[in-house]
Amino acid sequence: MPEVHLWGPRGYFKAPFYTDTPAHFVSEIGYHGCPARSSLEKMFDPEFVYPWTSGHRWNDQWLTKSVRFRPDSTATEGRNDLMIKQISAFFGSVPDSLDEFILASQICQAEALKFFVELWRQQKGPKRGIIWWNLRDGWPIVSDSIVDYYNTRKLAFHFIQRAQRNVQAICCEPVEGQHAIVIVNDTLRTVRGHLEIRKIGSSVKLLETPFAAKPNALIHVGSLPHPTQIEMWQMAWSVEEQNPYASHYLAASGPSAWLNTRSGWRRWVFRSRPDLVNLALPGELRSRPSFPRFWSFQNHHDRQTNLKSLEAKSAQSARLTESVVEASIDSRIDLHENKTTTCYIVRCCT
Repeated sequence: MPEVHLWGPRGYFKAPFYTDTPAHFVSEIGYHGCPARSSLEKMFDPEFVYPWTSGHRWNDQWLTKSVRFRPDSTATEGRNDLMIKQISAFFGSVPDSLDEFILASQICQAEALKFFVELWRQQKGPKRGIIWWNLRDGWPIVSDSIVDYYNTRKLAFHFIQRAQRNVQAICCEPVEGQHAIVIVNDTLRTVRGHLEIRKIGSSVKLLETPFAAKPNALIHVGSLPHPTQIEMWQMAWSVEEQNPYASHYLAASGPSAWLNTRSGWRRWVFRSRPDLVNLALPGELRSRPSFPRFWSFQNHHDRQTNLKSLEAKSAQSARLTESVVEASIDSRIDLHENKTTTCYIVRCCT
């Protein structure tokens, strides 16, 4: 199969529907993500910001923002339900709190799109590329964009931006109980570097190896056995005097393994990702402005320096008005700056 729009059920993102497709090129693939609360409060009348009338039955305005084209239309009601389905598949339960729902939905979207990008990149050669959908909403809706209509980035923006680096270390899904570890080099020069993988919560190195990847190539640098219980692995690599990079891999046997671990996900990911140290989660500062959850320090000196900086920032945040706090966490996309620009197509061509 040369090409496919890979939409389907949009359930658990590691399901065979995604991992076993024979397509060489995916011309559309996406995953829903709830907008930030600040955007929802602009999008809806105050009494409709909370989405459900009873249980998880959507109120009228949320149904409209699922791209309902007529007040009596029911054709698009299931679009909002995708978020419920995806959260349930990943975490095992769906929170009733709106802020927790937003966070859970954005985590699911971020992990899914990161996985899709890495799934195609780790098969560089046979797989020719992927177009993830989509970058930004053209009007105020609830959708699979990674930047909403009000230019507020969802968590997936940051995950995709980092998953599309020119030189990327990737942990593959297990085959016969072993996870292959690969380096993808999408540059036109040979790159040399060093990779370390640790189990988060442990100081033991699971893998440490130097690597040299030829131009526009994919190389295998090792493998790890599939764990007997859920684990998250930290991947850290450096390339030729450049700043170190980081990623993480969810070593889980199935969606139920993540039952009720949103707090665990936050703790593990933000301790393991130096590149996410200054990233606030959706609604995090809004609900607790005096305690920003910025984790992950590379060594004791960095830890002390960052703790002092965070104490000062926390004291300053506590004095800010709610509107200023909102502005501080609603990151804005600027497509004119190279550091924030992200592209649609992952380069998998030879």
